[in-house]
Amino acid sequence: MTLRAELLQAPLTGLKGLSVDVAESDGLEYSFLLKLRGAAAGAMHTFRFKPAGPGPLELPFADFVPMLRGRPAPQPQPPLNLERVEAIALQADGNTGQKEGPFSLTIRSMAGIPGSHVAPEPPARTTRWTCAACGTMNFKTSSVCTRCGESPAGLEAKRIAKAKAAAEIGAKPKKWTCTGCGAVNFPTFTECHKCGALKG
Repeated sequence: MTLRAELLQAPLTGLKGLSVDVAESDGLEYSFLLKLRGAAAGAMHTFRFKPAGPGPLELPFADFVPMLRGRPAPQPQPPLNLERVEAIALQADGNTGQKEGPFSLTIRSMAGIPGSHVAPEPPARTTRWTCAACGTMNFKTSSVCTRCGESPAGLEAKRIAKAKAAAEIGAKPKKWTCTGCGAVNFPTFTECHKCGALKG
């Protein structure tokens, strides 16, 4: 079954998904397909489901998976653009070819779910990391730098230790200047070593 987008009562851009009312099901797996205008041959977004019985079923657009010729499309993929949807199709068994044998799925109605569809961002491809010690770029699988042997965890521990040492140095008592004669005295002196004036 295929429904052209221009035959819909409202555009898909104002919806966050579809809701179908299943009247009867044979318990097999089915797929709703979103076919995009200008997409490569065999490319579509798919929502696979297996109705447990009669009743409503929600199909959030965020859960539609990009497929290419019946298999998950290589990642990353651009977000689903509802403005480019040219047809909605229903297919048995989630395969691109016709399933052999009888099947039966009766849908009483299909409606849109009002709301905003915000497509998830494609996952970031973190394949390398840069050593903070020497600047060498390493593969993600390397636990230590291939050039200097430092590990991210080791560098972080050194950074924390260095910051702690600097804080301790900054907390040490400083020398004081005599207000009477201007002489500089060690922190432990309670009176000026030059004129004998008391500290403070």
